[in-house]
This record gives sequence, C-alpha cells and structure tokens, in this order.
Amino acid sequence: MASPSQQKILKQIETKGHYSTTSERSAKAAKALPDVQHVYSCEIPTNPGKTTHRFIKRQSCLPQ
Repeated sequence: MASPSQQKILKQIETKGHYSTTSERSAKAAKALPDVQHVYSCEIPTNPGKTTHRFIKRQSCLPQ
C-alpha cells in the first residue's frame, strides 16, 4: 500500500498527467512506486545544485 506522500503523487499524476518535484525525498518516494515512470531530471539553471524531476504513469511497450 502506498504511503500518504505516494498517494498524493499518484493523485497528481491522475489529475495533471505528470508529477514534478525538486525534493529529493519526494523523487525517491515516486521512484519506489511500481506504476510510476521517471521521465527526466534536470538541474535548474537559476538555482545550481537544485534538480527538478518529472514522473508519469508507467507506459507499456506491449500491444493492448
């Protein structure tokens, strides 16, 4: 079962289609979810050392 923070991540992905965070703690929680895919990480140019992470619902490569 997902923790409250993971449930928040899943709800945002369902609502907005993605989840973005600059928190390493939240990124770690999102990466632990089996139905979530890490799309990219990018250092914020205006804030060196700070990274933004984006996640989406895991995509399947198998035909449906």
